[in-house]
Amino acid sequence: MNPETKFKLKVQKYLKVNCPKAFLWKTADMFTSGIPDQHMTWKGKSFWFELKAGKNKASKAQKAQIAKINKAGGFAGVAYTIDDIKEIIGRAGL
Repeated sequence: MNPETKFKLKVQKYLKVNCPKAFLWKTADMFTSGIPDQHMTWKGKSFWFELKAGKNKASKAQKAQIAKINKAGGFAGVAYTIDDIKEIIGRAGL
């Protein structure tokens, strides 16, 4: 299992434990480039996480989609660590 896959599983476990009753969706859209890897709706808020490991960086398309989500009132970002996930959630005041 590659490092990014391991991180994705770690994030999913963290979210299930720490965000009870959240709706989690691992996204896979072959037709729209840049859609973040993980979506979560929790306490009336929409969160989108682009999960990266090691030296991997978000692509231009991923950065553009994250910007669109944030502009629309969602909470999105690139995460390399669980602390990054906490920071994105924290922007919603949760």
